[in-house]
Amino acid sequence: MVPYVQVFRSPGSPSARKSCPGRLGARHSLSDRPHNEPDPDGFNELFDQLHKYSVPLFIFSAGVGDILEEIIRQANVFYSNVNVVSNYMDFDDNGVLRRFKGPLIHTYNKNNSVLQGTEYFQQLSTRTSIILLGDSMGDLTMADGVPSVENILKIGFLNDKVEERRGKYLDAYDIVLESDETLDVVNGILRYILTQT
Repeated sequence: MVPYVQVFRSPGSPSARKSCPGRLGARHSLSDRPHNEPDPDGFNELFDQLHKYSVPLFIFSAGVGDILEEIIRQANVFYSNVNVVSNYMDFDDNGVLRRFKGPLIHTYNKNNSVLQGTEYFQQLSTRTSIILLGDSMGDLTMADGVPSVENILKIGFLNDKVEERRGKYLDAYDIVLESDETLDVVNGILRYILTQT
């Protein structure tokens, strides 16, 4: 496995700069629309619903946190209930990427070992129910170690090698969405739960 920093500093390639996350976020936004227009993928509805009902939204990603946060900011849904745990870039005084901060998060360490002792983990520890969204088998452990959880609904997004992976996903996740990159099912479940309580 090649470390992210090495990829960014390959010979002959330009250095990653502090201004890059904003530019990348602009190209890879949750939606290319203003916040008050239709939401075909359901991302804004998800963020809005959870914010309205003060439900924590925890994004645990092996990607680049700086870019994820920028995408969420540009979609105008970076609410106080949103917390991103991911790989964050560390820049030198000239704004050039030096390394990534802290231990790198990857598919197989997305669990409480990375979170213990954090303020956000304490907030989650009072929750009894979790809806876990994942797109890999490694994502299934993201809620491991949250002490008072009684109910976990695991929703898997199977978008790659569908035929090959279907059996494993059906065995591991409660709901499997095949080749569906929207949050329609998740939002429908949330609408039902949030209006029934």
